[in-house]
Amino acid sequence: MVTKQKQSKLPTQKVIKLSLWQPFNTPLHRAGLAGLYMSLKHLKSLKGEVIDWDLTPESITLRWNCTDRQALIWLLNNT
Repeated sequence: MVTKQKQSKLPTQKVIKLSLWQPFNTPLHRAGLAGLYMSLKHLKSLKGEVIDWDLTPESITLRWNCTDRQALIWLLNNT
């Protein structure tokens, strides 16, 4: 019996850019982005460990190579 082997996929980098001025943002969204900005600024010594990010006064860019779940768990455990 021949079985197919799963092909190993190279991890692909996932990127999300969040901006204060996206059309759907409400004041509540902007407050949430401010909280994320402050949390990431506090975590600068851990930058690149699981999640990498760039912060500007008006946007946050997040990048990760693991699963979304692993990235979120890492972020929640470290904030």
